[in-house]
Amino acid sequence: MKFSAGVPGARLRLIPNTAHLSPLDKPEVVSAHLVDFLATAP
Repeated sequence: MKFSAGVPGARLRLIPNTAHLSPLDKPEVVSAHLVDFLATAP
């Protein structure tokens, strides 16, 4: 969590009930976060 605080523009998104492969565990949640990020990226 400290890492994201030191990166300008970074966003920390915690996805409950997932392990190391969040895109496989919860693809719809990861995709929604990516779409949100890309829509607001400069």
